[in-house]
Amino acid sequence: SGRVGRVRRQKIGRVQGCAGVDDRGKGRVVTKLLVLELEAILGSAATVPMEEFYERVEVNNRTGVEKESWYVVYATERSYAMATQAIEEAEGAIRWPDALICAGGVEIYQRGFKTPDPYWLSMSMRGFDPNPSKWVVSKFFGDSLTPLKETGSGKDDPRLRYTLLSTVDEDPGDVVDQLEQKFEEMGLKNRVVVDPTNREVTVQPLQSSVASAVSFMQNMLRVPLTSTVGFGQSPSFDELLSCKICLGIYPS
Repeated sequence: SGRVGRVRRQKIGRVQGCAGVDDRGKGRVVTKLLVLELEAILGSAATVPMEEFYERVEVNNRTGVEKESWYVVYATERSYAMATQAIEEAEGAIRWPDALICAGGVEIYQRGFKTPDPYWLSMSMRGFDPNPSKWVVSKFFGDSLTPLKETGSGKDDPRLRYTLLSTVDEDPGDVVDQLEQKFEEMGLKNRVVVDPTNREVTVQPLQSSVASAVSFMQNMLRVPLTSTVGFGQSPSFDELLSCKICLGIYPS
């Protein structure tokens, strides 16, 4: 696995042109990892601070005294297709990042690639079998949860997504607790995430999250925790934001 890690780290550097050091020693060394929640910046895309942010990143990467480079990552609960569609529809108000963390941390896409990073995908999806999980939800929670119908660009989402029926009076959090308990009884190691606002419940691999995806990128890019900065406030950022004291994270 060490050999694979070295290969992936070099590939990230060559693809982005800013991370790692190439064979001739002319590459830039990533010194800071910036993780931005896509939904948060879409909401502020028309503001001056976002444009100033991009300009600062460009200037820093171009004139850094120590050849330092900032690696910009957008994180989102959306699938890759839906995330790229949102960026395109912003019509230049936000710029393309160096990488995208999609599906709540299940997938990582490097700029220029339309397929997820295979090394991280093999780690994030390890042990996850959607069919038994679908059966458990259908068998024991069919009266509470209905599959969230994905259309068009949402069909490539690797997770299982459900909507809590409007006829159900239970708190979404209580349903999640019951679902997690049932998965555990059946020997299924899943992560269950709830969006109480939209009454949506998502079942995904246990080890997948924005925080774990960021940790993977820190390792591949050799960026320490103290040089990672995040901006976001959705449930997917909760685990990452819990480390805000050492990460220097600024929630919106």
